[in-house]
Amino acid sequence: MTFDTLRERLQRIVRNTTTEESPQICSLLKWEIDRDFEELRGTAMEYVYNFARLDPAAPFAPLVADFIEEVLTEEMENGNAEAACELGAYYYTGRIGEQDFTRAVELYKKAAEMGSRQANENLGYCYYYGRNMPKDYEKAYFCFVKGALDNHPISMYKIGDMYRNGYFVEKDENEAFEIYKECGKILRGSKDTIRSCGADIYMRLADCYEKGIGTPQNLRKALKLYQRAERLFYDRLMEGDFMIKHNYQHCIEEQSRVRSVLQQEIPQWTGFEESPDNLPKEEPVEIKEEAPAEEDEGIKVDEDYASPEDPSNLN
Repeated sequence: MTFDTLRERLQRIVRNTTTEESPQICSLLKWEIDRDFEELRGTAMEYVYNFARLDPAAPFAPLVADFIEEVLTEEMENGNAEAACELGAYYYTGRIGEQDFTRAVELYKKAAEMGSRQANENLGYCYYYGRNMPKDYEKAYFCFVKGALDNHPISMYKIGDMYRNGYFVEKDENEAFEIYKECGKILRGSKDTIRSCGADIYMRLADCYEKGIGTPQNLRKALKLYQRAERLFYDRLMEGDFMIKHNYQHCIEEQSRVRSVLQQEIPQWTGFEESPDNLPKEEPVEIKEEAPAEEDEGIKVDEDYASPEDPSNLN
């Protein structure tokens, strides 16, 4: 895309997109308007990457979606495998328009043929869940193997799921738990990895400890891991990853079940009974402007993202 063409496309977006549709994208382009588009911040692909991280909890405005599809299609035709994979992901989630699994699979296959390992992992999901096709656990397994060879924790934990459920491979809960533990080790020291898939891994480890899958039951470990997973799932929901809503709800429901059991283990002493008058009164929660993040008493505000040395060793 030439400079003049890119400028014309961005001008069209600004003229016809409201701040209600895409407030952050419009804000990004305001600087370009002030300078009458004499210079641009980067290439067309750089604008696509910038747009992708903005207004995450909403689909793209129509002209923004058209621009992204045009740029990614041109990149794909010029041999960019990751552009094909990225375009497939937008169809998979429906952010670029109407959700279209069939089109997503077509683009993933094309991207995989062009050499994208991420596309193989994405295809694995489509085969595993049967996205507009019959479920095919064999194809899913070999797609995830390719991702696991690149040390992708998502591909690895999906292989763990297949051992846990006996999909294509023989059911082996011990193997599933060991795979989940290895995924937990990959999280160490990588905040980006924790943000992208830490919740999924912590949730799976919590399931194992709650139900004794491949490891002795340990409800206290399960509760801590469910709590960590819930916080991370919440952050992803706020960023627009709505396809994990059921996992978020699962973590909340399982915490309630675990707490109901742990509550019975609390020692009871009849020598003292607390007066209800001493209990804090319930007050309605008011939505107020959040204070700026800061460190308090040595506790870092992003400690939710601190990866334990080994999630399986939580006490």
